Amino acid sequence: CATVKHLSLGVAGLGCEDALVHLLNYVWPNVFEASPHVIQATCDAIEGLMVGLGPNVILAYVLQGLYHPARKVREIYWK
Repeated sequence: CATVKHLSLGVAGLGCEDALVHLLNYVWPNVFEASPHVIQATCDAIEGLMVGLGPNVILAYVLQGLYHPARKVREIYWK
């Protein structure tokens, strides 16, 4: 996750959004992890991707989780 964070901050504004979305799709499932250090690294990577992609892309992912049909998925996002 630290690599994704530094990559996304390094290429912010250079037109690499499609590659950053691809990396976001690899990082995003880690929000379901239970260990605190993985959660912190995932949040750092997502914050870096927010700089590279913009907050609207991250908001779309968060909204899908907040209103997911499965209760267990919604509970993770509402924490």
